[in-house]
Amino acid sequence: MSKKSEPKLPPIYFDWNREKFWMELIPGNYVSLSASDIQSQLKLLGVEDMDVRDNSGLTKGGRMLAVTQRERWIHYAGPLAGYKSGVVTMPSGKRVLVTESCTPVQPGKSKKIPRFEKFLSELVPAQHDYVLAWLKVGWEALVSGDFAPGQLLALAGPAGCGKTFFQWVITQFFGGRSAKPYRYMTGGTQFNEDLAMAEHLPMGDVAASYQITVRKAFASQIKEFCVEPEMSIHGKNKTAITLPTFRRLTISINDEPEHLLIIPPLDSDMANKIMLLKCSEATLNKDRNVNQREFLAELPNLAAYLQDWKIPKSIQDPRFGVKAFHHPDLLKVVSESSPETVLLTIIDDVLWNDPDDDLNLWRGNAEQLKVTLLQSKHCSTISRLLDWPSACGTYLARLKTKFPTRFEQRFTKGKSSWIIRKEA
Repeated sequence: MSKKSEPKLPPIYFDWNREKFWMELIPGNYVSLSASDIQSQLKLLGVEDMDVRDNSGLTKGGRMLAVTQRERWIHYAGPLAGYKSGVVTMPSGKRVLVTESCTPVQPGKSKKIPRFEKFLSELVPAQHDYVLAWLKVGWEALVSGDFAPGQLLALAGPAGCGKTFFQWVITQFFGGRSAKPYRYMTGGTQFNEDLAMAEHLPMGDVAASYQITVRKAFASQIKEFCVEPEMSIHGKNKTAITLPTFRRLTISINDEPEHLLIIPPLDSDMANKIMLLKCSEATLNKDRNVNQREFLAELPNLAAYLQDWKIPKSIQDPRFGVKAFHHPDLLKVVSESSPETVLLTIIDDVLWNDPDDDLNLWRGNAEQLKVTLLQSKHCSTISRLLDWPSACGTYLARLKTKFPTRFEQRFTKGKSSWIIRKEA
């Protein structure tokens, strides 16, 4: 009798960092199992003599696992945004097991998107080309695997206008996976492994912070998330690892000034990284399930439409594919809430608070100005605003750029001093 051949086995891998085995139980999906569970699964698949020991004292099952540890090891395992399942060797040489596939919407046969076009024309009137371009660049980067950078898409409008539902549509278009990044982006947690597993990172109406340290941390993270291809992935009780991932950030906020404070000041470093769109009320069915079915049915058509649609030359950008649009109504509110603008308001109130005083200029250095402002009724605001060592000098330099006739900087023996003039 011929010897019975061994069954074809699914791939098994070993993660040395986490001391876990991974096995493909369902095609394209890997599950973490203990050594004994792996051996049980192998028995179910028809592997015989699993408990028979060889001359070295190892069972057949134990030898198979030992060989896996030696030959099929990996640095990291888990879902990873933008990747198909399987082993991926990164440019750094790290071997990564992607345990489930990214599944962006695939193009359909039709390119008709009447429901989507009507929705966009109502939600973001006169701004829909920017949204279509942002979606096109993101979808093509995801499908091709080149992970091109993309701006934060900020949707500001009244409650119930459809902006949150649009975020849900974006999630489905990019494959159905999302995670909430705001707590990590503002220093509320150091763990972000869930963010590495999702292509879409939406934020809702979170409580905006007036503290400049929080807003600066958020601004810094926006730059990282929108531009840097690699992410330092840190799970709780796990060793951090840096890997390239795909990601797109969105935020939906009410358009009142206090809510818009979450948007960082749009200075020269941030302006091209945020798309700031003003939303109006869009027509949606009262039944959310009906809306979801209608839009899900049209998403393959949207992919086909965007595949052929050309971004107008007037809004093209060599870095992000599309220029960052800032609605003028929202830009005015955001600009007025920038830290240097807040500082200017307080300076004018404190230095020129006596209408009978003929003083029309102030001289001193940044630290002296800070001390003066801390002695005023605005001391609590100034404490929060200037809570890092060079904050006052930094904001004075920005005010000098914006108002060169009012703010003058001088240097004497390497030390900086300022002349601030009263507004004419």
